[in-house]
Amino acid sequence: MWDSTLSTLTVQQGPCDQSFGIHVAELAKFPQSVIDVACKMFRTLLTQDAKRMAEELEDFENPTKRRRIEACSVSAHQDSLDNEKEEEGAGRDMLRKFLSAVSDVPMDSMSSTDAFARVSNLRKQYLDESNAYVRQVLSDSSM
Repeated sequence: MWDSTLSTLTVQQGPCDQSFGIHVAELAKFPQSVIDVACKMFRTLLTQDAKRMAEELEDFENPTKRRRIEACSVSAHQDSLDNEKEEEGAGRDMLRKFLSAVSDVPMDSMSSTDAFARVSNLRKQYLDESNAYVRQVLSDSSM
């Protein structure tokens, strides 16, 4: 049966702490040589994962390294907050310009269809800007 069929069995790291792939391969009567290779690969991955976890634990148990890691995390979080505040400030300025441009549209002398199209085009221009705050505000509006 297996002489004429190409089968692949892949063992790889992932989020699951258990895999039944090898058991399924046994139930599907994969050749023992294939199952043996998969078992060997599985043991290798377990060993690599155990080494990585031990290194992470060692880093965590070392007070100097732990403080450095925590300081980097706090600093990165603060940088992220600062960037968000800057982006929001720039976005607010852009939204003021957008609202000013909308108020400059001569809606009294336009058909409602033309006015809607003009404002929609303005909205699209500002949505195309690379400011996440502007995109969030203008995307939430129902136009």
